Amino acid sequence: MRSPHEQPPALPAWRRRLERKAAPPHRSEGFPVTANRTVEQIVNTSADALNESGNVSRDALQELAKAYQDLASKNTKTVTAAIRALAAVKSPPEFIELQQKQIRQGVLDTLSGNQRLGQLTAAVVASAFRPARKQIEAVQKIE
Repeated sequence: MRSPHEQPPALPAWRRRLERKAAPPHRSEGFPVTANRTVEQIVNTSADALNESGNVSRDALQELAKAYQDLASKNTKTVTAAIRALAAVKSPPEFIELQQKQIRQGVLDTLSGNQRLGQLTAAVVASAFRPARKQIEAVQKIE
């Protein structure tokens, strides 16, 4: 017989793991009903925000991909037309003048295209985070 000051023998590791797994799940007994409702509201709001964010992001990314596609198509047509125009030139001074004009126009087109893509990218990022921002505001109202 053991003395009251003696510790029981340590359980094997497998037995401790088994007892931990068999332990009853955590219950919310003792918490106020309003706390349970608040947690439920937060979880539901989070799920809704994630779903909305995913839908908005998908749509915005599709729009951005279409803009890139349109820009690439326009650039291809512009380059083809520029090469044909340069091939049709009859004299070196006319060639240089046309080339400079095309370079200027190319720079302007590139700047406007990149500006449009930048605006769309900013809109994609803003729209992706808008539902999350709404969810944070909703949680702050609950608290």
